[in-house]
Amino acid sequence: LWEDSWDPLWDAVESTGLPLSFHAFNISATSSESDHIASAACSLVLAPERADEVLSILILSGVLERHPEMKVVLGESGIGWLPYILERLDYSYQNRLTDLGLPVLPSEYFKRQVYATFIQDHWGTKAMWELGYLDNIMWSTDYPHRDSTWPDSINNADKTFESLPPEVRRSCIHDNV
Repeated sequence: LWEDSWDPLWDAVESTGLPLSFHAFNISATSSESDHIASAACSLVLAPERADEVLSILILSGVLERHPEMKVVLGESGIGWLPYILERLDYSYQNRLTDLGLPVLPSEYFKRQVYATFIQDHWGTKAMWELGYLDNIMWSTDYPHRDSTWPDSINNADKTFESLPPEVRRSCIHDNV
């Protein structure tokens, strides 16, 4: 994604104002060709965490710096991993990667341009709210896929947001979308 050959896509996305969605990250040591049940199970469980590579590439390669109006959605990415990776990106940039020449911290690109969806993640939602990233997260049911909370989506949302202020629920389910 850091190659110049992607620039026409980044230009088109930015000029149209349409968000670009990266969905279902299927980069894995497990294989969908394997007939072992653990392969498919690991792929399902770990898929959301694989968005960290896409996010890191878009930020550290300067794609988001060169395209400040481009919006990116990490679909079905979950959010619990985001506090760690944003902290790690900032720490690494400040201590080891300053030669990249980015004018702002990596977490600021996320806050400005990136959104992530989650299906069920109470602790991730709480952490993102407390860290000031409430505007960057969106709840999803993933209907009709296997990972979906349907037909129990309302109860799932109730559980996810039960101990959080009402504005968190409204932002994630309505306003941010």
